[in-house]
Amino acid sequence: MADRALVAQFVIGEIEHAVVEAFEQEQPDIILVEGQSAVSHPAFMGSISILKGSLPDGIILQHPPARQFRCDFPLLPMPTLASEIELIEATSKTKVIAIALSHENMSNSQVQSTVEIYEDQFNLPTTDVLNDGCQKLVQALGDRFPKLNQLIQRKAAEALPLLAVR
Repeated sequence: MADRALVAQFVIGEIEHAVVEAFEQEQPDIILVEGQSAVSHPAFMGSISILKGSLPDGIILQHPPARQFRCDFPLLPMPTLASEIELIEATSKTKVIAIALSHENMSNSQVQSTVEIYEDQFNLPTTDVLNDGCQKLVQALGDRFPKLNQLIQRKAAEALPLLAVR
């Protein structure tokens, strides 16, 4: 099979096609689409295509608070979290529903402090998934999508052992 390249103007449509195909074939309760780099990154424009093609109903934003410069670009400072949220929401017409921290170059106390600051400043659930788990993200998804929340609760109830009552 010959190598093929996708013409840039078709990327959005191909992503949309992949999401629709996954929905039609698998009928999942939720489809999670991974982004690629910051929407504002001048060298990695794939995230804009992902936002436009997947038409997300909510976004979990991964953010490295201690990173000073964009990866591989030491002269490009990192954007503020506020500016990235604003750009995402303007570009995609949806809302950021939670923040997942990348704890690189941060102590545990710095991470916990940042979680508290971000939750207060942005009024969004914030977590370091690798250290603290993903429960806040699951709850944010459940809050955003009530039918999903009902399914999660039903599955959790089904997993509980039954108690015999005498």
